[in-house]
Amino acid sequence: MIANGKQKTISVEKEAKNKQSSIETHKRYETSQAIFEMCKAEYENEKERTNTIDTKIYIATALASGLLLLILETTNVESLFADISSLIKIMTCSMFVASLVSVCSSLVLLTLTIFTRNYVSLFPDSFLTVEVLSEEKELVEIAIANKYSECCLKNRDVNNKRCKKYNIAVASILLTIVFFLVFFILKLF
Repeated sequence: MIANGKQKTISVEKEAKNKQSSIETHKRYETSQAIFEMCKAEYENEKERTNTIDTKIYIATALASGLLLLILETTNVESLFADISSLIKIMTCSMFVASLVSVCSSLVLLTLTIFTRNYVSLFPDSFLTVEVLSEEKELVEIAIANKYSECCLKNRDVNNKRCKKYNIAVASILLTIVFFLVFFILKLF
């Protein structure tokens, strides 16, 4: 009976240590859920930013394509370059060429921006292992939060690069409009 009593005492002590360890672990990682939620929200925000950038790129591409068609449809290229004897004619031809180069460069930039999308995603497969599934919830949340953070940083970098290309393309579209307006005014003379 004493041996049995000792086993109960040891068993109770182990259980108490496990509870204490669990309480300490919970205290150590009590912010893990908040950090996990914050990292997940930031990851989702970056995904939403990707969609917004894509929408802006498609709109700018449509605008640039429309400008290109407008420039080509409203200009008789043969008659424009037929007689380049006066300064006005040279400036008119220069503005026409500048408009074409500017709009084409914006279309190239926008196309490159559409096709350069190297985003990183979080795949749940890497967390579906026996080792991970047997870990404490807080530790798994921290591990996933770290992965969300890594993905977010990489995706933010990709989005920032895409935004720079987009901004240059929009500036090129605005230059196209200016060049085309000057071309159109010069064509009247």
